[in-house]
Amino acid sequence: MFACPRSWTLASKMLNIYENDAQVQGMKPDEKYELVNDLIAGYVGDDIAILFTELYKLNTKMINVNDVLSGKKPDIDSTMDRSLIYLTIESIIAHLGQKL
Repeated sequence: MFACPRSWTLASKMLNIYENDAQVQGMKPDEKYELVNDLIAGYVGDDIAILFTELYKLNTKMINVNDVLSGKKPDIDSTMDRSLIYLTIESIIAHLGQKL
């Protein structure tokens, strides 16, 4: 399966619908991640869905960008996943870039 832009657009729309569903919001994290993986796999394929789900998991644990930009000190320790720190930095840069 080829993950073309149209497939990603459809996957994104469905993911937004699922995330706003009360039943999904009440799920345990592992159940929700499995649902996200299955949903994305249906649009872009299994291999890419696994990678996307890992990024999705990191995104749910990400430090709040608005907190950082407002001067609040984030809780970062030596055990924090480096990927999570990089994702947060990337999000801060993207957020600042939108304001320019």
